[in-house]
Amino acid sequence: MSSKSERISSGETLGMEPQMFDKASSNFGKIPIPPVMGAQISLIMSTIVRQPLQRAILAQLQGLIHANKAKSWFTIYLCTFILLHSCALYTSFENWWGRKHGARVRNHIF
Repeated sequence: MSSKSERISSGETLGMEPQMFDKASSNFGKIPIPPVMGAQISLIMSTIVRQPLQRAILAQLQGLIHANKAKSWFTIYLCTFILLHSCALYTSFENWWGRKHGARVRNHIF
């Protein structure tokens, strides 16, 4: 969610105008949310949703791994795949963003 741009899709535009300066952007011709709202959504998702769930999910996954039961192998595989795929998407976005803004390193970190 944090690697995609959010857009306004209702009649109320919060005073924002469509983005018309970057034709290569996925937001071209669409109305992006105000930067403050994006920061607020990110903070809410991080502190209220992601962090508590992250601890619980990782603890349960660790329990499955340490139990070492054959019936749990697919769950372990699927969870590991999802976590690694999420890391790959995030890394890909950072690489794209860095190249777009002229970074001379492969992975640009803010």
